[in-house]
Amino acid sequence: MYNTSAPKPTKWYQTIWGVLLVGFGVFLLVALGVFLFTAGKYWYEIKQGRGEDLYNKIYTSTNVDKASKEIAVVPDRPVLGADSAPVTIVEFIDFRCSNCLLAEPIIKQVLQKYGTKVKLVVRDFPIESLHTGATKLAEIARCAYEQNQYWAVHDWIFDHQSEITGVLTSSEIEAIATTLGLDISKLNTCLSGTVARTVINRDYVDGYNLGISGTPAFFVNGTKIEGVVPFAVWEKYLSNIK
Repeated sequence: MYNTSAPKPTKWYQTIWGVLLVGFGVFLLVALGVFLFTAGKYWYEIKQGRGEDLYNKIYTSTNVDKASKEIAVVPDRPVLGADSAPVTIVEFIDFRCSNCLLAEPIIKQVLQKYGTKVKLVVRDFPIESLHTGATKLAEIARCAYEQNQYWAVHDWIFDHQSEITGVLTSSEIEAIATTLGLDISKLNTCLSGTVARTVINRDYVDGYNLGISGTPAFFVNGTKIEGVVPFAVWEKYLSNIK
């Protein structure tokens, strides 16, 4: 005859470790949900051209870090716009970054409409661990800068970003140089030297010290803005600049 009064075996989720495990799982699910909601909301606002939080950060910021402004703005970097412009935008880019590609036509539109109010300074922040070959592209553009051909290379790289899948070979670099009318001998000499690499390393270190976590990253008169800023936000900000 069976002993019906014997204690039933404890299920795993009724043990202390089981309760802790279930609790931890619930915590992870909640955290994931919050993250996905926040990321989705940010993505939606960018796509809808709203981004009021970005506007507020640019326009209402009164505590500009003077040190950050001085670090961000350095001489001998590619520049577009008037030297006397009241607004200096320093943009840190990665040539293989898809968000940088999205930002490019917006920045061009900003310069076209507000060229007298804006000076754009471009610096490099190639994240090689994510975008293999980004550093080499930055070096090519920097060497083109020495031939006064930076913007031609800059635009060509972004126009062909989807076709660039890794580190360019010597023949590919020469083909680009030929297409854009660069002096191949000077380009190869520059790429084999240390000057371009030193400049890019300086940009990367400055960006790291300024707390950049991704690209594109902008410093608007010293105030840091990361991510793709919609044209409507730039327009709302710049229209108030005298």
